[in-house]
Amino acid sequence: MASELAKTIENWFAANGDGEFVVGEDAGPYSVIPPGRESARIIFSTKASLIAMAIERCPRRGELGMVARQGLPNEADLRWLRGTMGASELWFLGDMDPPDLMIFAWLRHHLPEKQILHLGVSDAYLAALQLSLSESFVVRCSNSERSTMETLAAVFPDFREVTGPKCASLLEQGSKIEVEAVVSAAGSAAPILLPVFSRLR
Repeated sequence: MASELAKTIENWFAANGDGEFVVGEDAGPYSVIPPGRESARIIFSTKASLIAMAIERCPRRGELGMVARQGLPNEADLRWLRGTMGASELWFLGDMDPPDLMIFAWLRHHLPEKQILHLGVSDAYLAALQLSLSESFVVRCSNSERSTMETLAAVFPDFREVTGPKCASLLEQGSKIEVEAVVSAAGSAAPILLPVFSRLR
């Protein structure tokens, strides 16, 4: 079942090459920050420069690593991803939009042996940052993103619970919140990892 859902995601990305749904080599190389110790957590993100900047400015940077690239990984990446992540937990930090939510779902389907936490933009994430974003920080989804909602619900049936009711409602109305909006509202990239660090013991 999991492989069928992952294949549905791959087929959707392949069929919607409008710049929002990017696959494999078309997304360019991965950016990697090795963790400082074996027990560190790895952040997987589609926002390489923002996450790297935030990690560099954090006093606990040795507790986190990063693997980042825009777009959906492909099956050829899985062996490398497993080797890079080792035994580390995988924490996903991305946009509250259909492509990033489907990337999270793909990782969860393909890496069932790992604990993968969604720490991307969501009601809980915004609450942890004490941010209430005005309409100016919310943007309309593209046509392809709006047409994705039925497929998103099929491959990620608990996305409403993961994003929270407010963010899920925005998605269902055809809107999204990107990590860049959170950075803009927070005033810099550094605070975007605060919800991540609250998970570290």
